[in-house]
Amino acid sequence: MHPSARRRTCRTLRGAIAWSYDQLEPAQQALFRRLGVFVGGLTLDAAAAVDGEAVGVVDRLESLVAKSLLRPRPGGEGERRFDLLEMLRAFALEQLHAGGELAAARRAHLTWCIGLARTAAEAWDTPQQRDWIERIDAEQDNLRAVLTWSLDASPGAMVDGWAGTASRDLMVAQRAIGRVAHRRGDFGAAEAALTAAMRNARAIDEPDEAVRTLISLGMRARGVGRMDDAQAFYAEALALVRQSGAERRMGDCHYNLGALAMLRGDLAATRAQLEESRTIAHRHGNVRGEVFAVAALGTQSAWEGDAERAIDLLHGGLTRAEANGIRDQAVVHARNVLASVVQSVGRSASSGSATGRSWPYGSGTGNTPPIIP
Repeated sequence: MHPSARRRTCRTLRGAIAWSYDQLEPAQQALFRRLGVFVGGLTLDAAAAVDGEAVGVVDRLESLVAKSLLRPRPGGEGERRFDLLEMLRAFALEQLHAGGELAAARRAHLTWCIGLARTAAEAWDTPQQRDWIERIDAEQDNLRAVLTWSLDASPGAMVDGWAGTASRDLMVAQRAIGRVAHRRGDFGAAEAALTAAMRNARAIDEPDEAVRTLISLGMRARGVGRMDDAQAFYAEALALVRQSGAERRMGDCHYNLGALAMLRGDLAATRAQLEESRTIAHRHGNVRGEVFAVAALGTQSAWEGDAERAIDLLHGGLTRAEANGIRDQAVVHARNVLASVVQSVGRSASSGSATGRSWPYGSGTGNTPPIIP
């Protein structure tokens, strides 16, 4: 299409959008304008969060669909999602800006995104983790857009000191984005999100948040084979924990250092770090952390050829987990390792060999040490 013809078509489409918008009732117009801040679609609860009038939001959404200003599509598990075509979204943003409503709409959008990320973070190591990974994944465009805006916004864009009070919540959201991006293999996005979270943590002097983010950065580095970088991140996290005296978090640092040492083949360092992690977890009643450490120690024992010790360790850890009602990722991981060890013993017995090295570490059975976030 010739550029002049394209411009005429755009003007015609924009005129049609403006005409449809003028036919809306004021409450419908207000909702349409606010939906312009969403990128990559939205859900019903997201629309309600920015609408300001929860009552009747479904009817207002349906009126926008009926006038072709909003497009419905299926979401996860039967949930409805709605899309704005880019030209419609641009028109809505123009109307927000013209009415001086853009900053308020973006704050509402940001608040909704932070709430989503915080809930996902709280559910991360529960049976609902997979569901929340999918939910966060579906909102990647919204999360990235809102975080970019919040970081780039001028101080006046977020009034009443809101930007400062939201900094810790922003870190939670950034870390959630980084972890999901890492799982999807989008390592560039993972590093960008986690680096932003680390910058926030340092800026507002939040050592515990900094430690959690450093561990996530170590996870990302380890996942792409940058072992020296992972070592540096974990070591920095441990140094921060020692300064703050938060010993419970220290156990997580020792665990991740031990898992990294195992991947690098330094079995002496592995055992020292994991035993320290196990001791700290037990002292603080952190059964979940203890089970993770025991699973990794069982992995090492099997790798060294001592399958009997590995099985004893894993049975002991799983018994403690059951007694304490722990049924999350730690238990699943320990059970996977135990199944691998038992299977390897059977193979070794049938071949007349008792060496644990016949069982390959990381053989696809879920026995690669995870990261405690």
